[in-house]
Amino acid sequence: MRCVITILVFLLAGLLNNTPANAAENAGRNIADKDIANAIYSILLADNAVSSHLIDIAVSEGVVTLSGSVDNILSRDRAIQLAEMTKGVRAVVNTIEVKPLHRKDERIRKDIQEALHKDPATDAYELEISVNDGIVTLTGIVDSHADKILCTIVVKGTTGVKDVNNNVIYTKITDRSDSEIKAEIERRLYADISINANMIEVAVQGGEVTLSGVVGSAWEKSQARRKSFIKGVDSVDNNNLEVRWWAGEILLRKIELENKTDEDIEMAVAAAFLYDPRVNMFEIDVDAKNGKVKLNGIVDNLKSKREAAEDANNTVGILRVFDYLSVRPVLRPDYELAGDIRDALLRDPYVNRYEITVIARNAKGYLFGAVSNNFEKLRAEDVASRINGVVDIQNNLTIVGNISKSKHDWEILEDVRSQLWWSPSIDENYISVSVRDGVVRLTGVVEDLHEFRTAEQNAIAAGAKRVINKLKIGYGPSASGCPISC
Repeated sequence: MRCVITILVFLLAGLLNNTPANAAENAGRNIADKDIANAIYSILLADNAVSSHLIDIAVSEGVVTLSGSVDNILSRDRAIQLAEMTKGVRAVVNTIEVKPLHRKDERIRKDIQEALHKDPATDAYELEISVNDGIVTLTGIVDSHADKILCTIVVKGTTGVKDVNNNVIYTKITDRSDSEIKAEIERRLYADISINANMIEVAVQGGEVTLSGVVGSAWEKSQARRKSFIKGVDSVDNNNLEVRWWAGEILLRKIELENKTDEDIEMAVAAAFLYDPRVNMFEIDVDAKNGKVKLNGIVDNLKSKREAAEDANNTVGILRVFDYLSVRPVLRPDYELAGDIRDALLRDPYVNRYEITVIARNAKGYLFGAVSNNFEKLRAEDVASRINGVVDIQNNLTIVGNISKSKHDWEILEDVRSQLWWSPSIDENYISVSVRDGVVRLTGVVEDLHEFRTAEQNAIAAGAKRVINKLKIGYGPSASGCPISC
């Protein structure tokens, strides 16, 4: 296994050198800046999580500068992420200004305090919160770097927040050796389905981590840095990771996938749980068989149940996740539960403008009302799932509003193919697309579950009314024609 990967490393290293034999080929792989800018424009326009009509895009030698304004900080972060995930983008410079609905600083502070208190993963933290013209500063102590990041995420989900200065500190482990840290980071990178770790070199000295090598996208570069912040790490430098969009066509993850045993998968999922502050407090049994994973155990909130399933789905080698986790919180009066869900929806910058009726019965929340798109419908459900005491959510929200002119089938076909091409995690050469009456059918072979799910998301973003996903994953039971569910 290691020998094969080493051979691939040397092969790719040769391709990266500017030798006369491959200089012309590599030059031909460059993507024009104007094409990248147009692709990002289309991608942002299609994403309902981004209010992109006031965002300006400039590209120079693959470096994207985003400017203009949005009405909430989550929209800004999503725009950056989508730009980083676009093929050909080497880096993203963000100058987008967040211009939210004006609110008094004290009202924002109280809402943040309430959000942190009502969230089951942050309710135990005693943080100091200050707000100055919408800019939030957090101070205090949490358990880990992951907990610190989670606090930022919760704060950003509050209407009126322009930016967050997270000065929270956490206890650092100093008795871990550099070799131990290096080994764990490498395991995390290889286990993450969105990262092709074959060409990433990890170096650790005195708790300071340096990542070098080649990745396929700016998003993968950022993700590798995030995954490297483990216990005992003081800093992570990813400046030596070079983004080559075509590298993903050469770095064969298939070798790594085919050698994953059930025990490897179980250990990787368990390790992912350890670094998720919404999940790591619970004892979850992970049982893997032929790439299919069953999760059993008890958690005390709905968001943790969903997060555990997502962590498993993002682990290399998995074909399908069966989530059998039970949610057993401390039961609360239904009127309190409904009130907390309503308050959380009113705090959220995406759905606070809608009149959403909330009813709670026997620890289950019911949402009624209308929103403008499917993203907002799912967002409302996600916000409700984070409330202490919620066991389940029944989402009865309907989607109404101005319906844009329907696309012709040929337009959807072109846009799906374009979305697939611009996604750095997909090799579109092995995917066939057909469209009939707005329904997209995907056939062919993909490399892993991440590519399987991304292709479907690309089709939806391109305007598909519905997606029939008949893609086969190129490893495990589905590679031989057996359905993933068999």
